[in-house]
Amino acid sequence: MSTESASTTAEPVAKIGSSRWFAEIIGAVNKPISFYVLVTLVDLLLLIYFNKGEGQPHIVNSLIIVQVVILAIVTYLTVRHPESLAGQSRASPLAEPAPAPESESALEDPDKMPSTAQDSGLFKRVQQLNEDIYGARATPPNLDCWYRDLQPTLHQASFYTVPTYFLDHDLYIVDYNPAFEIIFRRSAGYLRGRHVNWFIAQLQNHQQVHEHGREFTERVANANVFPLIDMEPIVYDSPDYGRIEFTKIASQLHDSDGKLKGWAVALVLKQIAWDKFEGKLGEKLRQDKLWSVYSASYDRILTSFPPYCKLIAEVIDVLPATDLLVADLGAGTGNVTAALLERGQRVVAIENNVGMLDRFRSKSRLSGSVTVIKDTIEDCERLKEGIFDGVVMVNVLYAVEDPLSCLRQVHRLLKPGGTLGFSTTHRETSLTELLDAIKTHLRTNGTFETLASDYLTLYKLNREIEHTIALRWTRDQYQEFLRAAGFEITRVLPSTYHNAVMVVHARKKST
Repeated sequence: MSTESASTTAEPVAKIGSSRWFAEIIGAVNKPISFYVLVTLVDLLLLIYFNKGEGQPHIVNSLIIVQVVILAIVTYLTVRHPESLAGQSRASPLAEPAPAPESESALEDPDKMPSTAQDSGLFKRVQQLNEDIYGARATPPNLDCWYRDLQPTLHQASFYTVPTYFLDHDLYIVDYNPAFEIIFRRSAGYLRGRHVNWFIAQLQNHQQVHEHGREFTERVANANVFPLIDMEPIVYDSPDYGRIEFTKIASQLHDSDGKLKGWAVALVLKQIAWDKFEGKLGEKLRQDKLWSVYSASYDRILTSFPPYCKLIAEVIDVLPATDLLVADLGAGTGNVTAALLERGQRVVAIENNVGMLDRFRSKSRLSGSVTVIKDTIEDCERLKEGIFDGVVMVNVLYAVEDPLSCLRQVHRLLKPGGTLGFSTTHRETSLTELLDAIKTHLRTNGTFETLASDYLTLYKLNREIEHTIALRWTRDQYQEFLRAAGFEITRVLPSTYHNAVMVVHARKKST
């Protein structure tokens, strides 16, 4: 290569390198102190350049003045406002980079000190926290976040916080949350559907609470209106957690027309053996929330999985005719209920999980066609004896702590000659084949990438189920439970649904 060609080739490369070097310097200017340093460097370079020449003392003097001004500004800020030199903090290692807003935000800068926060120490502490806490550097929420995102889910809040029970207009106990169930576990099973007096009677200060109730009743009678809020002290001696003291806060639940529909009664804890209560509460809430989150993934994947639809059919084939009154116990998101309706049955769906019931309610095909009862399948005391022609349970019985007690309850609910169909895991179950089959089905359909997150949720929960509660009983033991509860077994499928469950049909003996 000639010298001429070499220099011709090298020239644009040098220009490109200089441009990149200059761009990198400019890109590094992300703080006030960086800007001051850059201006100082440029000023020094110009000072050196012009100082070499002659006849330009006014330019040199101007550059020296600029240097002095910059030095004075930096010195002042260092002494009086050191935080201003730091600029924007680096992003939290826990948080994803904040996405650029689609449009100009109507919110103030969240890092700007509020006008009411006069304590500069508070501002510094917040800035320090922003370095480490998840989401602190994310884009602030839109102004309509509460209305759009949170309000539709707020019914969950009272279900996963302090002990709370729910009353209808006439003060009958309709439901309660897990924290209440843990504390009052010995009586919770029979409280649903009973007047609040059944709860008051077991309190240590029941006389005081009863007197408060009488005064409440008189105020309502005299004013012909219920108070918006009612508060009083509550004391309960728990066999598990010792003496517990609460402040009861009852608040009205009203519809959009202001009509009273019921009451939410929160029991704010003032005294409890927290070291004993905390672990039990945390595990109970985690398990209930786990099923709630799982419900959406479960629906999106399994409703289009042919073996799942086949399993439902195998269970409900126990029903001998149409137009029967059938209980779907552990109804979940309503898939079994939908199949029963398609076969012309009248359905009462019983489910206790809030998330599952949210999914159930969202399905328009189930709206108005089903009686939905929020209750556990073990505690159906409110239902009359011998009212159902059939009962079905799809993948529910393995999760019950006492299968025999549950089956006895089912036996009580069935008419003589009524039928029961259920599927359940057992001691020999392995969920590997089923989970692999679901994954293959999603890949074949081309939906695995879209549903990868749902599949991971489904996979993790099913593995946890497999390692904890799914394998507690053998096939023979389930059949022994049935016979002990008064059933006659009419059909057994030892293994189905990719060898994950067994299916059993049984009938309540006529005599």
